[in-house]
Amino acid sequence: MSVKDLSLTASLEDYLEAIAFLAEGKGHAHSNEIAERLGVKMPSVTVALRQLSERGLVCYERYMPITLTEAGEKAAATILRRHEALRKFFTGVLAIDEEEADRAACRVEHAVGEIITSRLIEFTDFIETCPRAGVEWIRGFGDRCTDSRDKEKCHECLAKCVREHEEAHTAETKASGAQTTTLDVLLPGERGEVVRVGTGIDRLRLASMGVLSGASVHVLKVAPLGDPISIRVKGYELSMRKEEAREIVVVREILDGR
Repeated sequence: MSVKDLSLTASLEDYLEAIAFLAEGKGHAHSNEIAERLGVKMPSVTVALRQLSERGLVCYERYMPITLTEAGEKAAATILRRHEALRKFFTGVLAIDEEEADRAACRVEHAVGEIITSRLIEFTDFIETCPRAGVEWIRGFGDRCTDSRDKEKCHECLAKCVREHEEAHTAETKASGAQTTTLDVLLPGERGEVVRVGTGIDRLRLASMGVLSGASVHVLKVAPLGDPISIRVKGYELSMRKEEAREIVVVREILDGR
């Protein structure tokens, strides 16, 4: 039976969560501890414990320690998991401080179902591990929130990311001993792997179109006088001037039969 099937109110979920927290380690909780943790009066605790007992979630007798039943433990685990997922999303992705994130998770968790909770967990894990995002990307969002980052600062950050990416790829290329050339030298039908893009052209514009270090560029055709050059990169066809192509350093890819 799910938490939803138990028809628990937001208040009862808070009580169940508090009992699970207090019972961790010692196996039980006391009414006064629950009242203190939730900031409520003892009569309210008594009413809530009776309702949880009627639902088979806690073992409750007056003046006796309160314990969770097996069903209560499962329900509490679901509620705690939901709370932790939201808290982690608020702190790890939205860059909210721990205290505010915890308060927000308490307010939001009652309205969020298992599907959304699971998706938030997957999304948070994806951002933390995917190389296209990663921890630095999350930290950048946090900086934007705290510093009111404008578009000019974003431009600087993007330029830095492109530069660092190219430097790393250039180092790998040198280590491998691969011979480099420039894109304007390639003939129609040839391919090259981009090593770096020179500073004499709009690097961010090219990066937004996929012309980044590590990308495979396919030369489609060259105008009779060598200008412009038509290329395909990441499924898109682009046309560029010869002087632009001269700024793009590549490693010529060796194709079968060539």
